[in-house]
Amino acid sequence: MSEASNKDGPHPLRAGALSLCLLFGIGVSLAACVETGDFGRRRPGPFSALQPPDLAPQRALSESSLTADERELRQRAFALVRNARPVPLIAPFYLPDAFDRDIGPDPDLYYVALAGVPDQSPEARYRRLQSDVLADLDLIPKFRSVACRIAIADRGRLAAAKVAPALTDDERADAETRVMQNGAWGQAVEQALPRRADAYHVALERLVTASPDMMAKPTLQYLTALNALIDQEPCLMTPRKGLIRKG
Repeated sequence: MSEASNKDGPHPLRAGALSLCLLFGIGVSLAACVETGDFGRRRPGPFSALQPPDLAPQRALSESSLTADERELRQRAFALVRNARPVPLIAPFYLPDAFDRDIGPDPDLYYVALAGVPDQSPEARYRRLQSDVLADLDLIPKFRSVACRIAIADRGRLAAAKVAPALTDDERADAETRVMQNGAWGQAVEQALPRRADAYHVALERLVTASPDMMAKPTLQYLTALNALIDQEPCLMTPRKGLIRKG
């Protein structure tokens, strides 16, 4: 861009994009006009580090009382309860996070995100699909591991809350609510996983129909592995060697 154009004001396209963001409103535009990071996750916005004052320090429902595992649970859960890729609206805008989360994994929206961009060859679409499936194969065990650690910790939390004489009834209720919140995140993810796998299968069927390619076979193998992983019990305990379990 020339020096003269810099003095004349912002580029017309940039000005138009800014106006569109403002029309969406502050809340929606901050959610919609964001960049994406690894595995399609949203990168933190410019105000993500700003936190309101903690008016109830160290109460069970206080944000400052979230353990490292509980924070990780929420971060990983958000990546799994929605579509694997941000759904494009009008470049560079994407479906706002709140809508994306409420809709959840959807075969049609996922295929738009996967194939709704110009490509020089269909192989790029197969590679994106494989990348999403492999990301889930890596992310699901990590999510389940932290969810199971939290489930164990929450049993101890409730047991302690029942016998601690210094706690008020409100504090005990807060502890029970936090345990329910943790469990709800786990339930939401487990319900979303089959829908994610279904979206991948539908996308593969569409890719094979539109552009048959040798990459379809390994993609199907990855999907088979993903389905097997989803079918496993989230907190399956491996029996110790030499221990015979009956029943």
